[in-house]
Amino acid sequence: MIVLHHSGKPKWRPETIRKILKNEKYIGDALLQKTFTVDFLSKKRVINKRILSQYYVENGHEPIIPRELFMLVQVELARRANLRSSKNGVKRIYISKYTLSSIVFCRECVEIYRRVHWNSCGKKSIVWRCASKLEEKGSDCGSPTVSEEDLQKAVLKAINCITARRDDFIKTHCRNIETA
Repeated sequence: MIVLHHSGKPKWRPETIRKILKNEKYIGDALLQKTFTVDFLSKKRVINKRILSQYYVENGHEPIIPRELFMLVQVELARRANLRSSKNGVKRIYISKYTLSSIVFCRECVEIYRRVHWNSCGKKSIVWRCASKLEEKGSDCGSPTVSEEDLQKAVLKAINCITARRDDFIKTHCRNIETA
């Protein structure tokens, strides 16, 4: 569903985007009997929660996007739904407000890094810090605080490195997808 934003421009609702990203019809497949009619007179339909058999049809029609891209999206959706802190098992909520949110992890305790506004000696800056250092008083994590500018430079350097070795990266990535 698209709704108009107060500025008059269309605004996509998160659940609409989620439905699009999970819809198998974009790769030429179809899951039949996701819903069914419970009353033919009122034409009331309900979600099929294992009441009737469902059937999955592969390659039933022309795909809109490559299957590999769809599968990558499914892996990422699963990763975001299952974010956990490794140290204490706390379930984390995926936050997409910033580009690097929920994808930068501490090398010492494997906790996520969070974007923080820092004011040190009257100088304001944006830094990324380990969540365990932010949440736990007396945390023994010795991970460094990283300026956002340095983090962005490191990410750009990594992307350029991967791009330079694109063929090797794609082969490895495809093997990882098949394994997953």
